[in-house]
Amino acid sequence: EELHAQAPSAQLEDLLAFAGRGRFNGPSRDGLLATVREASKQNAEWAFTLAQELAGRSLWQSDVWPALLRGMQDAGLSVDDWRRLLDLISESSLQSAHPHDVANFLNSLVKDGGKPFALELLDQANAVALSTWQLLTPSAQDADGDDWVSRAINRPAGIIVEFWITGLSLLTHGNTGAERIMPVNYHQWLTLVVEDTSPNGGLGRSLLASQTAFLFGLDEGWTRRYVIPLFSASDSKRFAQAWDGFLVWGRLSPGLVDALLPAFVAAIPRLANDLEDRRRRFVEFYTALTAFDVSDPTQQLLPALFQQGVLEDRIVFASQIGHILRQSQPTTKEQLWKGWLHRYWQARMQGVFAALDVAEMKKMLEWVPYLGNAFPDAVALATRFPLPRLEQTHVLYEMRTSELVTRFPTQAAEFLIYLADRISSYQTADLGTISERLPVISAELRLRVDEALARAGVQKPQQ
Repeated sequence: EELHAQAPSAQLEDLLAFAGRGRFNGPSRDGLLATVREASKQNAEWAFTLAQELAGRSLWQSDVWPALLRGMQDAGLSVDDWRRLLDLISESSLQSAHPHDVANFLNSLVKDGGKPFALELLDQANAVALSTWQLLTPSAQDADGDDWVSRAINRPAGIIVEFWITGLSLLTHGNTGAERIMPVNYHQWLTLVVEDTSPNGGLGRSLLASQTAFLFGLDEGWTRRYVIPLFSASDSKRFAQAWDGFLVWGRLSPGLVDALLPAFVAAIPRLANDLEDRRRRFVEFYTALTAFDVSDPTQQLLPALFQQGVLEDRIVFASQIGHILRQSQPTTKEQLWKGWLHRYWQARMQGVFAALDVAEMKKMLEWVPYLGNAFPDAVALATRFPLPRLEQTHVLYEMRTSELVTRFPTQAAEFLIYLADRISSYQTADLGTISERLPVISAELRLRVDEALARAGVQKPQQ
């Protein structure tokens, strides 16, 4: 209220000079700037007047600018106010002094669906973005590291690229056929990012790679020329930037699969020492390729993964196949089983691709409740696993209510006998529940089930 009560010209000297009293919880410079931000948010005209005072005295370095811009960003400005402010931040001295706040202000125009008038102002905002990009000073601390995306979204370079991508999405939203193209000016700006040899280019490339599917769908030719090669780049930094972006936010689309498949195979040994979560994400993508996009992954994809990868990759692969089976429709499960998954299981039990580890067996065992019509075949294979104990498994929990118990009682009974000798004591109640759901089976098989349950400590219900 005190700030609004006076013209900015009358209090500018105080705003510039106030440093606080240096006491804990007392008046501070940060507190003043927070108040300027709130004042700018509540009264746009006051903020514009303050901005004009600062500009008129060429006080572009002042720390009042970030507070002012952040406040106006949240002020609910009209389209005319936005035009006035875009004119103001087109000043190169302001862009050089406060690139982060200028970039954030631009991004607020298009993010989260964009302002209602975003497309009207996009040309003007793009001009400011290009000028700011060209004035950015590369930071040495951004030259190396693994977390390219997380740094990019917090640096001016990355925020500008995010603004360009989001603006491009708004501009082309709803366009189909010949109308769905990347405009020439976006070609120029995004190419500028790809070819930038400074750390700013590295941050921008990671974000472009994260949106490869969107760019590929919009302009396949440009994406094949400028983005796809990054995933196989001999330069280790460009390679890391591309994969970090894609593994954080990327997605696969039908056309993109063919373009990226060679890069996926070639990346296996190069990503071996990557961050654990990134490596896991890579194997999840790789598993999706084997399940949905390649007719017979046993010919190339799986040999490459198992021979050049590590045991943890194989465990993640088995776990992810279980996730896919759990989420898939019956027809998809049947296609996978008949297409290659049955052969894969048989081959792994014979040591093909790599020796089958106990940890993999445990994950593959969890496929059984999700295999539908292939349940009998899966039980026949699973019960051959030489597993000593199953400390933790979801198999019994899934089988408690599964219709497979009543559809395939003989195989369900054999599976129950196998599990009974290997589970932990806290799961014995599930054994009893499944046993009670078994329809009529042969007397010999029923006796074997009862004996297995007795060994496991399951109390036989009173008749």
